[in-house]
Amino acid sequence: MVVASGVAEAPIAVRSPLDEQLEQLMFEARSDDQMDRRGAARYPFFRQVLLLPTTGKLRKHTAFTRELSTTGIGLLHNLPLPPGLVTIVLSTQDGMPVRLPTEILWHRPCGEGWYVSGGKFVRS
Repeated sequence: MVVASGVAEAPIAVRSPLDEQLEQLMFEARSDDQMDRRGAARYPFFRQVLLLPTTGKLRKHTAFTRELSTTGIGLLHNLPLPPGLVTIVLSTQDGMPVRLPTEILWHRPCGEGWYVSGGKFVRS
């Protein structure tokens, strides 16, 4: 559109409700990321794992990894996972089992019957 000054006016971008919803979700994702105080780089890592209890508070249970760093791991599971020690067992791509002694530091609900949690690896 050309205005009285003869300069073309840029069209006003109309944002759809989907664009607004996605912008809100991206804002929340950035906020979650900024709350992360770990110094180690983390990488998306989705793999089925087995959680083995080191105390009587938990039975053997299956979960999924969400992310991995050199200092810890993010998990997705369908039971509350209280803070404490567990051993996380997963397989490498060539099928070799890896046992990771881990201290679960936190968990929170993330949907109907689902939880996310974070733990740090316990080094001897």
